[in-house]
Amino acid sequence: MPAPDAPVPEARTRRRPACTIATWVVLALGALVTYIVYQNAVTHRSGGDWLPGIGQLIFGSMITAVITVGVGLAAFLRRERNSWLALLPFLAGLGLLVCFLWNYLSHTLLSH
Repeated sequence: MPAPDAPVPEARTRRRPACTIATWVVLALGALVTYIVYQNAVTHRSGGDWLPGIGQLIFGSMITAVITVGVGLAAFLRRERNSWLALLPFLAGLGLLVCFLWNYLSHTLLSH
């Protein structure tokens, strides 16, 4: 009696690119919100303020970079379809975080 044919395993479908799309959405919305808050600080500055809103600009950039790196990393780890599209925002956020961290640590460690 011949053995029945083994069922052919179905090809795995790749996940929908939810996190890949989210990297670009987070980057765009984060940049927009940061720009709006920065411009609001510039508009309402006092007479003697130098670089008004620079704290809001740095804080907004760091928050946007952290969330973008997190969502981009999730896209890579989930092996989403077209996850290579998340590479540019991921590297931009990671570069900003590394640059800020390097600058912060070099100034705090060298000041002592």
